[in-house]
Amino acid sequence: MAIYLCVRSLNARVDMNILSDISRVIAPLLAIYGVFRAVDLINRDATPTYGCGAKKRVCSGWRSRC
Repeated sequence: MAIYLCVRSLNARVDMNILSDISRVIAPLLAIYGVFRAVDLINRDATPTYGCGAKKRVCSGWRSRC
C-alpha cells in the first residue's frame, strides 16, 4: 500500500531490490533489540508491570470495560 501511494503521489519508482535488502537487515536488528529489551526489563525487575496486572491498573482509572 505504501509503495502504491509513493508511486501515485510522487511519481517515483521504488526499487524492490533495495526494499528486500533493507528488510533482510531490519528483521534481525529488531530481533536483537527485542532480546536486549527483554534482558533489560528482567534486570530492572520491570516484568510484573507487563501483563494483566498493568492493564487492570491502567483501565481502573478510566471508565471502561477491561
